[in-house]
Amino acid sequence: MNVSILIDGSFFWMKHLEARLGQPPSADSVRLACDLIMDDPEFDDDRLFRAYYYDSPPYGGRAVHPISQREIEFSATEQYRIKHDYLDQLRRMPRMALRLGSLAMQGWKLNKKNMRAIMDSLSRNLPLQPQDVSINLVQKEVDMLMGLDIAWMAARGMVDKIVLLTGDADMIPAMNFAREHGLLVFVAKFGYYLSDKLRDHADGVVEFNLPAPERASAPAARVVSMPGNGHAAPSPILEDDLAESEDTPGNS
Repeated sequence: MNVSILIDGSFFWMKHLEARLGQPPSADSVRLACDLIMDDPEFDDDRLFRAYYYDSPPYGGRAVHPISQREIEFSATEQYRIKHDYLDQLRRMPRMALRLGSLAMQGWKLNKKNMRAIMDSLSRNLPLQPQDVSINLVQKEVDMLMGLDIAWMAARGMVDKIVLLTGDADMIPAMNFAREHGLLVFVAKFGYYLSDKLRDHADGVVEFNLPAPERASAPAARVVSMPGNGHAAPSPILEDDLAESEDTPGNS
């Protein structure tokens, strides 16, 4: 049977940062995740048809910081280069399709990582500091691209099984559509909580562990839950004025 793996890129980036204590993923991290998923006994007699990676390119515009009044050229930051190179490596990987949406700037926001210090400063009538705010970027079109690909694979009968690496319950209607058209739909996770909504609308949850950098191997993935019935879902700061990573934007 043919299997496709669909990866929510901003979600994977965020969870990799959490699991690896701030280390951003590489293209090899994505390939390793796909290999570990395919190592699951559920896929013993199957082959990977293609992996799909959904993300948006890094924001490369200009903006004036509201506190420091510095003009920031985002395309000149190290953060931009890292994300650009990462996506370029993914684009060149065999059996990998890169699906890119876009990022839209929607002003600035308080940096939630500094919220305790911000509240303390405000309570003492102290002014906000540049690191207290960050650019507010909203991801566009990515969810739609992922949902359309799921529906297209199901309607065309391209594959027999799909595996989603996402935490987005908005994928549930597309998952149900695929199951109604005869596909087996799994959700993959590595070490984080997965919502019951996604579990309930999948044929199983493939759980695996990404190895720490010093480890040479990782345990194989395993299906840890099989619902019975289907339907009749920040990189390090590299610029003083960027208090949060632009690579984990909110969804529209």
